[in-house]
Amino acid sequence: MNDTLTFTAILTGIAHSGIRLATPYLYAALGEMFAQRSGVLNLGVEGIMLMGAFSGFYALSTTGSPWLGLLAAILVGGLLGLLMAFVSVTLQAEQGISGIRLAANFRGTGNDPLAHWRTANELGLVVSAPSSPESLGSAEFAEVLRLFPDLPIVIEHLGGAQIGMTLDEFQPVLALAAHDNLTIKLPGFGEFCRLPHPFQDVPDFADRVLKAYGPRRMMWGSDWPPVSSREGYDSSLSFPRNYFAGISDDERTWIFGKTAQKVWNLPVVY
Repeated sequence: MNDTLTFTAILTGIAHSGIRLATPYLYAALGEMFAQRSGVLNLGVEGIMLMGAFSGFYALSTTGSPWLGLLAAILVGGLLGLLMAFVSVTLQAEQGISGIRLAANFRGTGNDPLAHWRTANELGLVVSAPSSPESLGSAEFAEVLRLFPDLPIVIEHLGGAQIGMTLDEFQPVLALAAHDNLTIKLPGFGEFCRLPHPFQDVPDFADRVLKAYGPRRMMWGSDWPPVSSREGYDSSLSFPRNYFAGISDDERTWIFGKTAQKVWNLPVVY
């Protein structure tokens, strides 16, 4: 009898968790269903939901009114959806994806372990690669670079630079600068500097990456939302900008905007 009750409790818990965790995905799927019927392929539905949730929480925490929080969430979600529709329908922008995220040493489990990389190369996509010095120096990533020398790959998080990492451990990241198809993201310095901010002891990883890759193959990225629990979004931008105050304005413009625009084919605003 006890075994039966335990088994029933387990099944009930699984069903309860499944329904609870699947609800946000269900909302996103329903929203995309209506969007596609109107002729819009919106691959950012979950992002719109996230921004709506963030705006609702911010409004609630600021005003103390749950109704204003709900209104803020609805307005922000609706405005972002309207913006997507305007760009896609009115301006006739191309709908689809421009990139994919694959770990540097990723391999598929099907008949062709390199199928994801191969398809990205054939479609002209950009691969954003979460990585570490170990994965960047792996035989798997070396094979990718050999087989797909023209595939644009963005190395994330300064190649996995971390607090306490030595220059010898970081060296594989710098060695890859010889491959012209690679660019590298400069994150908030809280990834490899000890808090509190402003950081006092700053290893020269960013300087070495700039020297190896050059400003036209280096792009800033905030690492939001994790950065919110470190130095904060504002500081993740202001500290690197101040850190590189000694380089030319043109070099700074590439690092903090133009490199990303070039790699991701974003509209030019300069």
